[in-house]
Amino acid sequence: MPMRSGSIAWLYSMAPATVWTSRPYDGPWNIDQSSDLSVAGARRGGIDFNVDGVSNNSYNGATAYVPPPDMVAEVRIDIASYDAAVGHTSGASINVSLKSGGNAFHGTLGAAVASGPMLTRNFFTNRFIFDPTTGPITPEKIKANTPSLRWLRYSAAVGGPVYVPKLYDGRNKTFWMFGYQSHNRRRPNATQHSVPTLEGVESDEI
Repeated sequence: MPMRSGSIAWLYSMAPATVWTSRPYDGPWNIDQSSDLSVAGARRGGIDFNVDGVSNNSYNGATAYVPPPDMVAEVRIDIASYDAAVGHTSGASINVSLKSGGNAFHGTLGAAVASGPMLTRNFFTNRFIFDPTTGPITPEKIKANTPSLRWLRYSAAVGGPVYVPKLYDGRNKTFWMFGYQSHNRRRPNATQHSVPTLEGVESDEI
């Protein structure tokens, strides 16, 4: 399933009574954004994160790791009445189950591109561009003040049985799974600064 920023954290909000306080725009490496949600009225930072039933909690109630989407088999969110084995916090319990491979070799490859004119500019950049006091609104002005954004994502996953010829046949017994995700991102940030005028710099008054 294609997901914005390549993060499975977007799936968390599909559960009822789930509200994002800060959406995971930046990608799976931003564990603060990937954990910043409230479930069933509980305060943010009160969620118990698990991967295959093992604790996946980090500092201040954040998740420690967000697996690549191609590695994920299931995302389960227990809002209430969850088992006492995972009830370590005041909020919900989120458990991510990973794929485990099988008797046959299977894999996936994926790529996503986010760039070009379909990406939006932020509010302050648009306000500068379309403000007549900053100069006439021309294609050159729009191009010069539009940050060049690009986000390339690559992902791969492969799994199968552990098989060593003449030594070990792991079919129906032992399996392996490998997943990989790469991000190539360029995101210039638009900032505004207040600087003194020439008259103010040359003035002796403080």
